[in-house]
Amino acid sequence: MGFSSAFVTRRGLTGMLAAIGFMAAAAHGAHAATVLVTGANRGMGLEFVKQYAAKGDTVIATARTPAKADELNELAKGNGNIIVDELDVTDLAQIDALAAKYKDTAIDVLINN
Repeated sequence: MGFSSAFVTRRGLTGMLAAIGFMAAAAHGAHAATVLVTGANRGMGLEFVKQYAAKGDTVIATARTPAKADELNELAKGNGNIIVDELDVTDLAQIDALAAKYKDTAIDVLINN
């Protein structure tokens, strides 16, 4: 089942993301999840960060250039559940470095945006 982004309103998108978050939470039980979101600096990635952090999950939010991710950084300042990290998914060295950094962390949900 697909959808065209031209027909998804902002309210509809937020509701859809909340439903996805609810389904993921149900899949891994009642405990707080650790969620890794790539491309978290804007758009859908940022909305996923907001939704998961609001429900108390730990969110590892990645962006190619975190220093320029103003809205994400502002959100992280006000929420101790959000960790902002650098990741360009086309850079294998950065992927390896992030994997090494979180090698002892169970990632419950991966959103490769």
